[in-house]
Order: sequence, then C-alpha cells, then structure tokens
Amino acid sequence: MATFLMFGKYSPEAVKKISADRTEKTVKLAKKYQGKVVMIVTDPGATAPSDNYDLYIKDSAGVDIMNGTTENRDTANSEQAMPKWGTDYFHPRPVYGALTFSLSGNSVDSALGEVFIYMVED
Repeated sequence: MATFLMFGKYSPEAVKKISADRTEKTVKLAKKYQGKVVMIVTDPGATAPSDNYDLYIKDSAGVDIMNGTTENRDTANSEQAMPKWGTDYFHPRPVYGALTFSLSGNSVDSALGEVFIYMVED
C-alpha cells in the first residue's frame, strides 16, 4: 500500500475532495514516473534561450535531480548531462513522482527548445 504525506496548507474544500478513488489515481500517476534518470538532453530551438541559461529539474522534495549538471546550457548546440551525486560521482538518479522544471538566466521571452529525459525502469 502506498503512503503519501501531505505538507502545506489545504482549504476545507480541498480536504473534502480526498477520497480512495483520487488516492488510487495518484498512486497510478506516481508509478508512471517511477524509474531512474540516466541522462538529460537539451536542444535549443530556432529562437534559442540566452547563452549559458540554467535548467533545473526538481523532484517532489524540491531537490535538483541533476545536481547542477544542467546549468550553463549552450544556445547553438544540443547538450547532454548525467545526474551527479556529490561533487564528482555520476550515476542514474531514482525518481518517484512528478518532476518540475525551471529556467534561470534566460532573457529571451519567445525562446524555444526541448528537454529529453532518458529513464530506465526501477
């Protein structure tokens, strides 16, 4: 049986919507994103972001799963990065849930690009 901990503030309306059915849907969704990230590839689009932009991919605890390896991305070339553990150990990173993406260092409002996440099953 899956156990989920809820942190934060929840309105009375949100708490009323908690149900076994919604929990089951949440468990299925979390399992869908279960595995290990082995590599990330960034591919700037025709209108590229600013040079040396930073991409952060965070897990449900707010931790950057790449540990900084997706910082300083190039605008002209596709680049790949592996998850880093500590200061110099590269290894697949377990993921158990949804990921969030954020960019910093970009000043091109119409920038395009793609991020490919390569995962293996747990």
